[in-house]
Amino acid sequence: MMSRYLHSPLVQSFLLHSALLAALWLFSAHLVPDLPASSTPLQATLVSSIPQPTKASEAIETPPPTVSEEVAAIEPVVTPTQDVVAIKDKAEKEAQAKADKLAKQKAEKEAQAKADKLAKEKAEKEAQAKADKLAKQKAEKEAQAKADKLAKEKAEKEAQAKADKLAKEKAEKEAQAKANKLAKDKAEKEAQAKANKLAKEKAEKEAQAKADKLAKEKAEKEQKAKEEAARKKLLEALNKNNIDKEMAALESKIKAEKEAKLRQEAALAAQKEADRLAQAKAQAEQQAAAEKEAKAQDDLIKKYTKRMYEAIKREWSIPPQSAELTAQVRIVLLPDGEVRSILFLKRSGNSAFDASIEAAIEKASPLPVPTDAELFRQFRSVNLTFSSKD
Repeated sequence: MMSRYLHSPLVQSFLLHSALLAALWLFSAHLVPDLPASSTPLQATLVSSIPQPTKASEAIETPPPTVSEEVAAIEPVVTPTQDVVAIKDKAEKEAQAKADKLAKQKAEKEAQAKADKLAKEKAEKEAQAKADKLAKQKAEKEAQAKADKLAKEKAEKEAQAKADKLAKEKAEKEAQAKANKLAKDKAEKEAQAKANKLAKEKAEKEAQAKADKLAKEKAEKEQKAKEEAARKKLLEALNKNNIDKEMAALESKIKAEKEAKLRQEAALAAQKEADRLAQAKAQAEQQAAAEKEAKAQDDLIKKYTKRMYEAIKREWSIPPQSAELTAQVRIVLLPDGEVRSILFLKRSGNSAFDASIEAAIEKASPLPVPTDAELFRQFRSVNLTFSSKD
């Protein structure tokens, strides 16, 4: 605070004048020679120039004059010598030089302080700019690194999704090919069995027809032989003149043979009809058993299909605003019921609806499947239809 007042121009001017007056007083007291007594007019002037108090109260209240006032009052009556004037000038010059020096130092200090301040501000700005640049570069590097990381993760996810899709499609194709092969093998076996059955029936019919033909030919030969023998006997009877008796006996024999032949033919025809009826009955029973087995298997397939659909439906959360949507899905299963792949045969047109079906199927895995290996072949690939109205 004191240095602040000392640097004030008013204070410095006051101090300078005070020092100057003090120097003049010292020089006048010790170095100036005694002057002759002043003349009466000068004394009168000096006396008259000093104001006199009119009252005692005014004299008491008036403060004593300062050194500068005393010097100013004395100066008119003192005639300084050349030395005093030189000393005064020198003192003034020294005081002025000192004041100039102080002012110059102050200006230099202020200029230095200003320069230091500007340099400091410039350095701070440069440091701030450098820090901002480094921070910007760091942020850009981090942003670039983050963008590269995100791009890499995205590329990896896309590659993984593509690989999963290819693997899924491959698995579905393999499963479909396997299912098609099994279905083809089954169809070929059934066709072969049917062909074998038809061939066997045809062979049996041909063998029966051949046997019937041989029996008929044998019977005709025997009949011809009997008729020839009868003619011979007739001729012999005629020769012995026993024609009537022989003729009656022959006719009776021929009639009996014809009746026996008719009975034999009737018996053969009845046997054939009985065999045909028995074969037809066996075929009907076999067909009925096959139809019954197929119906039972179909009912069992429907039962397990329904159980699968209900298991999936329990895990299915239908998205809102899914009115009147339908999708058809093919599910490829493993023997333990685990879902191997899901293929949409017909999409609903609503991605959220389709995704909810796929999520429900995966959540419901493993699905209920028959333990019988032969029956499970029917469930390697199952087609299900899902509707928002269910």
